[in-house]
Amino acid sequence: MTRSSVRTISLGVIGLILTSICSVEAGSPSRPDLSKVERWGYQLQSADFDQIAKSDLDLMVIDASRDGTATGAYTKEEISRLKIKPDGSRRLAISYFSIGEAEDYRGYWQPEWTQHAPDWLGKENPSWPGNYPVKFWHREWQEIILRQLDKIIEAGFDGIYLDRVDVYWEHRDHPGAADKMIAFVKRLADHARSVNPSFIVIAQNAEALLENDAYADLIDGEGKEDLIFGVDGDGVPNSEEELYWSKKYLRAGYSKGVPVFVIEYLADKQKRKQAAKEIRTLGFLPIFSRRALDVLSQTSP
Repeated sequence: MTRSSVRTISLGVIGLILTSICSVEAGSPSRPDLSKVERWGYQLQSADFDQIAKSDLDLMVIDASRDGTATGAYTKEEISRLKIKPDGSRRLAISYFSIGEAEDYRGYWQPEWTQHAPDWLGKENPSWPGNYPVKFWHREWQEIILRQLDKIIEAGFDGIYLDRVDVYWEHRDHPGAADKMIAFVKRLADHARSVNPSFIVIAQNAEALLENDAYADLIDGEGKEDLIFGVDGDGVPNSEEELYWSKKYLRAGYSKGVPVFVIEYLADKQKRKQAAKEIRTLGFLPIFSRRALDVLSQTSP
């Protein structure tokens, strides 16, 4: 998992402000057209709101909390400030949201789970201490996530950036795991859009789900980590098989109108240039950062 795992403005006003990046589908509420996003950012730790506010980013993904805890949650006023670019135009504020792993620093975490885990809680992820894969189809877990989603909506975020959607693959022996993940994402999207019809849903990784037309229609964008480098280690080129597999599904989603946002965790400038060229050739939008996502990502190599 990548951690690296204000609704004070009326919806009518939001619709007017977002005219530059919105499209209206016949017979359906307006949702922002993310294909018109030219610059996006991603930072989950140590976010500097002054730095972000001064940037020209069209879309910014941050955690809903400065330190992951309930007490550290950003206020409506802070999120409202994040939504305005220096020229007065609108920036989309998107909350990072892990739905496939429980995180022991979140407000929902119960200390007793360490010794007496619920049936749906798996073992700690060795790559990300404090993160625990879940059996996401369990009602108790989904109710926890829905309560967290309500807090994100109340804080005024424009949407969510779903991480660990790909946990379904770890449960591929469970009957209908992929369909159950799609149903879970739909439940979250329907819940949020019942409050805010313009609410954005971006899913990270799990690109094979893009073959499902209903899923592709449900989400507003696809985030992808490590498309060109990084599957076998930071800076390591991905295998031809890995590239073929990911590109196949991402192209399928892109052809259905799903914009693709790619983040590469690269420090080497030449590798960044190579990755940027390949990603842009595909029509996708690349950014670069450290895997810890503790600095503001860069849009250029």
